[in-house]
Amino acid sequence: MLGDLSEIKVEADLVGNGVNTFVPRQTLPYDLVIELNGEFYRVQIKRASSHYRFDDDRAVEAQLKKSGRDYNGTKRRKYSVDDFDILAVYCVPWDEVAYEKWDEAKTCITLWEDAEKSGAPHLSKGIEDYQWESITETFK
Repeated sequence: MLGDLSEIKVEADLVGNGVNTFVPRQTLPYDLVIELNGEFYRVQIKRASSHYRFDDDRAVEAQLKKSGRDYNGTKRRKYSVDDFDILAVYCVPWDEVAYEKWDEAKTCITLWEDAEKSGAPHLSKGIEDYQWESITETFK
């Protein structure tokens, strides 16, 4: 149910930013296709919950793995860099969507409500660094 909510929140955010969205009808390694500047991009949507190391909502973490089983019976598998173009993360505690260009395969992402509170602000990014406007700049 939270996965469905995440997809709805991301699609609503994209439509609110004037982006055309398309939902694939078959199972693919991405959840949406969007049109941006006349080009099409694949979007994978994930949900981020409170980070396990903190007792408040100053950081959230999303696991970036495929669900389901592969031919070896492995339950959770890594995404490859070619599986999609944009990662969209619905941050549940803040009711915000974060976007990142998918150009490096990784297994999780940690987002901070405020990078200054992370303890390592020079290494961390806050939610404001992942807004829709910042991702559109990378695709121009």
